[in-house]
Amino acid sequence: MWCEVVVLRMAGVRLRRAERPAPLRGDLKISDWDGASNSFKRHVRQAELWDKHPTIKRLLRVPIFDPVILRTVDDGFLLAGIELCASDGGHVVAEHAQIWLCRPLVQLDPNFAV
Repeated sequence: MWCEVVVLRMAGVRLRRAERPAPLRGDLKISDWDGASNSFKRHVRQAELWDKHPTIKRLLRVPIFDPVILRTVDDGFLLAGIELCASDGGHVVAEHAQIWLCRPLVQLDPNFAV
């Protein structure tokens, strides 16, 4: 789903409206990941925001795991989940609550190819 995403938390802490980063536009994909091929060792659902560049496929944001729709708002919905953050050279991984404000875009951006 082509949408605009605003991150509402940083390291699990709620951001004030003035502290929120600029919205990201991309392709929101929610998919399932079986326990045999991930380090969670269980079935995991993940939400990812992908760039819509015609030749390069890249994530615009770290994914959130076990996403759920909290509620709908005027022009979108709130998607909550767990975000992983690595530190100490990847030896320590912290789990933080994350919420995305997702606003579906009806029309594709003309600067991107489909």
